[in-house]
Amino acid sequence: MENLTDIEQGKTSAIVAYFTFIGWLIGFFMNKENRSDFAAFHLRQALGIHVLALILNPTVSWLNNWWFSATGWGILFIFWLITFIGVLQKKRKPVPFFGKAFEKWFHTITE
Repeated sequence: MENLTDIEQGKTSAIVAYFTFIGWLIGFFMNKENRSDFAAFHLRQALGIHVLALILNPTVSWLNNWWFSATGWGILFIFWLITFIGVLQKKRKPVPFFGKAFEKWFHTITE
């Protein structure tokens, strides 16, 4: 069972992190003031989603195909929605397929 104080303390930072990269930076600095493992988890997941979006954008632009664009952005939105709903439910829901990798790759950023 997670520490409810930690979750409540980090919930705002986690929510803000999912809205654009600027929001992620704000959430990152909010979490620096009041350390929360819950917020750190969601900061790593949100950063992973933002990185996926940065990779997806030039890829679908280069392919110049509406089907690939719609599919790619739709999948990314579903990833975002799953993790964002996890924050609202006060749960640690990782990004499907990539969540564990994001935890490994970005573990030093939010420690």
